[in-house]
Amino acid sequence: MKRKRSIQILAAIILVLGAIIGYGILQHKRLKERGIETFAVVTKVYSRTEYRNEGSYRRRPRRKKVTVYYLRYRFCADSSEYTDECRRTENLITARVGDSLQICYLPENPKVNRPVHRGDGSYVLKRSARSKYRTK
Repeated sequence: MKRKRSIQILAAIILVLGAIIGYGILQHKRLKERGIETFAVVTKVYSRTEYRNEGSYRRRPRRKKVTVYYLRYRFCADSSEYTDECRRTENLITARVGDSLQICYLPENPKVNRPVHRGDGSYVLKRSARSKYRTK
């Protein structure tokens, strides 16, 4: 009886994970086929330190300190403004507030968007002109 119940729970978990992965693949395919590319404005760049477990779960896992970089951006589509954020473990601090970030979004749902990647995996950024006059 318990074995049958645990098999049902395991099957439900596998089904849910499969649905999540399938949805992600479908969104990626839609963005590739019907996505519209435009430029977004970087509104915030910051980093946070997070801890991740590393190693086997049977033994005592090691905690690893990782710096995670965040890039928040804003863009307009269909006369509406949208804001989103991307998260990477690579350094995004080279981006500055006001820079232009190339993104791709779905025309029927601009909330589904992602930054455009180059061949090496980095984002496509255009530098904004720096002002001669800096505020203190």
